[in-house]
Amino acid sequence: MSQKSGFYILIKNIRRAGPMLGAACLTLGIGAIPLALVSWMNRRDRRINAKLGNINAQLEQLYGPLYANRLLEKSYFEACLNSKTYRTHLTTCDCVKCKEKLQEAVDFEGLDDENKQIGEFLRGIKEERQKNECKTMRPVAVERIDKVLDEVEDDMNVAVYLNLADVYKNSAMIMDWRQFVVKNLIPLNDKAEGLIESKSHLIRPVQDNDKHYCILSTNCKDEQLVKSQYPVEFAMFLQSNAKKRFVAESWKNSLGKLDDESELKVRDYNPGMNGMDIFRRDGTNQKDQDAFLGLLQRDYEALRKEQAELMRKGTAEAEKTEILTTVLGIFGYEL
Repeated sequence: MSQKSGFYILIKNIRRAGPMLGAACLTLGIGAIPLALVSWMNRRDRRINAKLGNINAQLEQLYGPLYANRLLEKSYFEACLNSKTYRTHLTTCDCVKCKEKLQEAVDFEGLDDENKQIGEFLRGIKEERQKNECKTMRPVAVERIDKVLDEVEDDMNVAVYLNLADVYKNSAMIMDWRQFVVKNLIPLNDKAEGLIESKSHLIRPVQDNDKHYCILSTNCKDEQLVKSQYPVEFAMFLQSNAKKRFVAESWKNSLGKLDDESELKVRDYNPGMNGMDIFRRDGTNQKDQDAFLGLLQRDYEALRKEQAELMRKGTAEAEKTEILTTVLGIFGYEL
């Protein structure tokens, strides 16, 4: 038999078996549908779990601790200025020390526009200092202090506090402030910086690039940096913390410890030396602080919302997958 004849016989047999072969293929196809469906559902469940795992990591390792850290820092700072211990320090100076400190005080040229309320008091202190009469100076000074503090204590800020300490040469106020910064603010800031440094891969990328500018000022000509997805609020915090740490380190001696009250020099009372411009919570600094805390709050709440939604969806879809798998197992499918 020739090859051509054999070929025609094969075609003829296939035609005869056509209906049976089609039915077999259809059976196999229908039988594979449940398996494909289960495979697709399993992949979907894995995608949901992977996304949920990433959000859990963001909340547990970065946004949760960092948000709590910034709330704690804000609370500490407000508690410091609301403690009223500065009033005690300013009104309990004995006669001799009061005279000596006022004589050492440098001439005061005035506060910034945001603290004009205390200007009259400070000029009064200067006038009493020039009289050089301790017995009449202290009662008048205390009276002036009480009067002014009654007016400004509800709005007490770093600038007012440090200028008071400077003009009155109150070493106790300086030491209270420096110890508070070194023992409380700097450690909290350093912990926040460590979280950002070690968990930067978990930071949510910026969605609206138009609102952000070049973080590395030396490379601002690079358009890719101008449109960086790194949140500028994080960058501003890191820059601010570096400046604060530098100022705080300048208060320490060669042994790495703060000077005692008796070791303070005239320059140590200078508000700039005590970080007034970098620690103050008004103007640009306050806006940066608020922007960072606001970003953390928004991201934290958004992540918690996504987490809850994925947990709800993941549980519901996993139940569907489990039911289908169980039913197919009853019919003999090996999954």
